[in-house]
Amino acid sequence: MVQLSFIGLILAWIFARKQWYEVLLILTIMTLIAGSAAKNRVKRRYKGLLTDTFLAVSTSATLVTAIAVMVTLPNLRHLINRIKLPD
Repeated sequence: MVQLSFIGLILAWIFARKQWYEVLLILTIMTLIAGSAAKNRVKRRYKGLLTDTFLAVSTSATLVTAIAVMVTLPNLRHLINRIKLPD
């Protein structure tokens, strides 16, 4: 519970960023950490492993984000237009 709360605080801080380059920098750092963690799990190491894991993590994250944005945003706008807010 403490760990999830801590992650929630970090995510709230990230989502509060106003500038796109701040979010991009944080995303890059998170991707580097994830690539490094993935590299450390591999038993058979080779030259360029960190680059490969970074590319794998960033490609999959970009793909999932793009699909989520393309699917979610049009539906979100549609739902917002259907909601009638009281005056």
